[in-house]
Amino acid sequence: MLKMQVKVDVPQPLEEPRRTAQPLQTMQASSQCVQPTR
Repeated sequence: MLKMQVKVDVPQPLEEPRRTAQPLQTMQASSQCVQPTR
């Protein structure tokens, strides 16, 4: 179980920044769409 947690802990931090970048891009796109619309 400890070995499995360590293996899952490695890909987690690598995937975290990619998942955080997706919502960040979506927020930026929403802001751009709201700016010109206003």
